[in-house]
Amino acid sequence: MKLAMKIAKNKGYKLVSQQIRVNNTASIALHKKLGFETDEYIYKNRHNNDVQIFIKLL
Repeated sequence: MKLAMKIAKNKGYKLVSQQIRVNNTASIALHKKLGFETDEYIYKNRHNNDVQIFIKLL
């Protein structure tokens, strides 16, 4: 994940955004550890899954 963010930053991206299922506690913990933030709001994605949006500025 760190390598992917580094490559994105080198290509000029300013923001990384991920949608993570609310029941995927391991992925949520990883993203929080990497400095991603969320508004804690639960959205429905196109497959009708409950997800949260995590973002991080690069």
